[in-house]
Amino acid sequence: LGCPLGHGGFGEVFRAVDRTATPPLYVAAKRSRRAADMEMLRKEARALDLVAGHPFIIELLDFIETPGGQTFLFLEFCGGGDLFDRAFVETAPDKRLSERAARPIVRRIAEALRHCLSRGVSHRDLKFENVMLSAEDPTALKLIDFGYACEAPAPPAPATQYDGVGTYQYMAPELWTATAGYRAPPVDCWAYGVLVFTSLSGFAPWGEAYATDSTFVRFEQSVASGAGACDALYGMYDLRCPFSPPACDFIDGLLTIDANARATVTQCLDHPWL
Repeated sequence: LGCPLGHGGFGEVFRAVDRTATPPLYVAAKRSRRAADMEMLRKEARALDLVAGHPFIIELLDFIETPGGQTFLFLEFCGGGDLFDRAFVETAPDKRLSERAARPIVRRIAEALRHCLSRGVSHRDLKFENVMLSAEDPTALKLIDFGYACEAPAPPAPATQYDGVGTYQYMAPELWTATAGYRAPPVDCWAYGVLVFTSLSGFAPWGEAYATDSTFVRFEQSVASGAGACDALYGMYDLRCPFSPPACDFIDGLLTIDANARATVTQCLDHPWL
């Protein structure tokens, strides 16, 4: 193991070197000693096995449990930072992506999500920090951190999940009443919509899509009155949405409160904006 890179959802993350490769290969390693985190790493390894073989999904290189009670997840190394840095740090002073710059990234994320669903897996924690980039190609990306991933049976399968997991800002409205049951694929599409909107606008739409968040309550009221999602979000600040009509339509479909009416990943990939 080399220098620490930080903490993932369920363990420490290190830069490591595979000395058996020729030439030696840099990899990322997740390590955990806590029982609960070790189980999450096992779960992540199982999910990565299921979705293996896609160019826009991080590759699982090895999974090891030591006799000393440590669990290691070895992953391919991405040296270009995450999408948050690309969208909000490297774009200074604008602090947002143009539609032209965002489109290839947005499409590749959708392709990764479609592949996951084709293997019966839903990610459930899509966010900027879980999209890693290549140092060589500004549009090459890898979807990472499958610790919250779950089985995602194809429709018309009933609601099968009852745990409200994810990162607050990206969690769909149905996750806040998760005990009633929900289908996982629309949850990914909502988070995807939050990510796309934030990429183009430079600001997050809300803190959480729940009744305790006044911004989300105003958003709900506005869309109930007939406004599209993008117009509703900009209208709260007495601003006109600057996105192109196709981009607005794309995001409006994803940020649909009714999970059954929300745009699907397949519909996104067929959308004129992409």
